[in-house]
Amino acid sequence: MPAGVIVWADYTKDRSDFFAERVNELRNRGRQLAAAVGVVIGLEITLLGRLVLDVDPPFNVWLFASSLVVLFIALGYQLSLLSRLFEAGYSWEKITGGPESPTNEKLKETLWKSEEEEAKKALAFYYADTADQFYRMSEKLALDLREVGRNFARSLWLLFISSLGLAILRVLPKLGL
Repeated sequence: MPAGVIVWADYTKDRSDFFAERVNELRNRGRQLAAAVGVVIGLEITLLGRLVLDVDPPFNVWLFASSLVVLFIALGYQLSLLSRLFEAGYSWEKITGGPESPTNEKLKETLWKSEEEEAKKALAFYYADTADQFYRMSEKLALDLREVGRNFARSLWLLFISSLGLAILRVLPKLGL
């Protein structure tokens, strides 16, 4: 058997395994980011409840309404990001390549009737197809997670800037300005 067949077969299996692991790692990152977004949403809901249920709100009506609007916008936006993260972290996208089940009759028949070189080539083609599919999936996941992460950071900046603005508007009257 030519050495090139063995090298190519090993290479395709390594690439398939590498991209499968990359997809799993990206899904784990998506789950971790979903947990972080969930914690922030929980804090915002707590703050929202505190603002709404406070008998003597510390803000005038305009500031009170503004703070509620900002929190609701951030909360809605972050909930939409959370749903995208769950989709990325728990994707059920099927990989159609890869070696068939060892009990697959068609595969058994093909491999049993083949010489070693042809059998290795057949399996290598399966692995090559799987590697391509995992590669495309990992690239899509990486882009999705990058975009969601950036948007989450933007939502936190929105909250920070809005909170800072509301705090300044709260303090200005006390300073006589």
